[in-house]
Amino acid sequence: MIGELAESYGVRKLTAVLKRENARSFRLLERLGFSPASDASLAGHDLDAGEILMERDIGTKRAGRGPTTAQRKGPRRASPRHG
Repeated sequence: MIGELAESYGVRKLTAVLKRENARSFRLLERLGFSPASDASLAGHDLDAGEILMERDIGTKRAGRGPTTAQRKGPRRASPRHG
């Protein structure tokens, strides 16, 4: 989905807001390539005291972001012919 946003819609930056105590969401966002937002990015958002802003810059390439959907599914296999 992230690749689709970049390639089809020209999205270059993603942001996510989560509660500070939500460790599972934090780890998930890290696995998706997000990191805590810079001070410059924080200035543009009105967060509650218990919230964290995370961000990810994206482009058209998936540099180092893990396998594509096709790679996860593996090679296509020819179906056997029934004759």
